[in-house]
Amino acid sequence: MAMLKFTTVLIPDEEGYQAIVPHYPEVTTWGKTPGEAFEMAKECLELILEEHAETHREQVLPGVQAPHIVVGAIEVEVPEALLKDIRDIKPGAPTEIAQVVANAD
Repeated sequence: MAMLKFTTVLIPDEEGYQAIVPHYPEVTTWGKTPGEAFEMAKECLELILEEHAETHREQVLPGVQAPHIVVGAIEVEVPEALLKDIRDIKPGAPTEIAQVVANAD
């Protein structure tokens, strides 16, 4: 086996951090701390790569560690039917969805 580094993005939420590995979208996990979120992402990715190796799936993609990433926010129109469950979120809550809802009003 060889060791490779994979870009992993952490997104804070109300209870911890969501961890995402962009090159492997099926690796989306969570941890209470950044360290725990990274560890969970590592464990999840290793399991997926083992399964890929056993089933002779695709090779590891090139560029799995980005030299830098750019993070931003985009504003999109969201149909009202998709907003019913989040209308209870108070403006200023620590979620991007709350900011979208607050700006939509």
